[in-house]
Amino acid sequence: MGAKFINAVVASVALCIALPANASTTAYTDISIWKATVGSYVETTNFGVPDYTFISQFELDDGGPTLTLANPNGATAVSIGDGYSTWCCGYSGQVLRYYPTNYSPLTDTATGNFSTALNAFGIYIEPVDFLFYNVTFALSDGTTVTQAVNGNHGATFFGFVSTTGITSYTFTLTADPPSSVVTDYNGFAIGDAFLGVATPLPTALPLFASGLGALGALGWRKRRKAAA
Repeated sequence: MGAKFINAVVASVALCIALPANASTTAYTDISIWKATVGSYVETTNFGVPDYTFISQFELDDGGPTLTLANPNGATAVSIGDGYSTWCCGYSGQVLRYYPTNYSPLTDTATGNFSTALNAFGIYIEPVDFLFYNVTFALSDGTTVTQAVNGNHGATFFGFVSTTGITSYTFTLTADPPSSVVTDYNGFAIGDAFLGVATPLPTALPLFASGLGALGALGWRKRRKAAA
């Protein structure tokens, strides 16, 4: 399988950042906040195949869950700088280039299906054309988030953290403005995928644990005083 990087962020308080109370799923647009929330994750920067190889699925971790691309035309693995010219943030790994089913649409969609429900996942997307597209990231439980994404070095992060698990996502790209500027639509690419490998704590749990610790310490001091 391709190159992967395992990272761990030691931040007990950060585990509850951006995860609202009583919400099962939160969508993220900031990779740093997603990383802090998840704590431990695996990053996929290479799909384990030569450039210009057509693939329909890839592993998010060696022997772990897979992501299947439910696009009629599939996707082709290419490297930044060799098959795909721009991205963002210094990334130089592989991406998956989606070719459109219609070369002059106002909208385009692509769905990814996970082999098992995931609690935390994120990935970047960028249009091929040097134009802005409104990109909506819709999850299997109905959660959505939309961002304007620039096709010129503007690859943008979309992610989620869920306590109940997500089985699929759908990207929808709409030209901005949605009219005459799109005369020769050329698709988009996704890449630099992140899989959370530790289930994030519910928001209230760290506070609950802190409270139990404080009560335990208070009881210990009272017992010591009574013994004296």
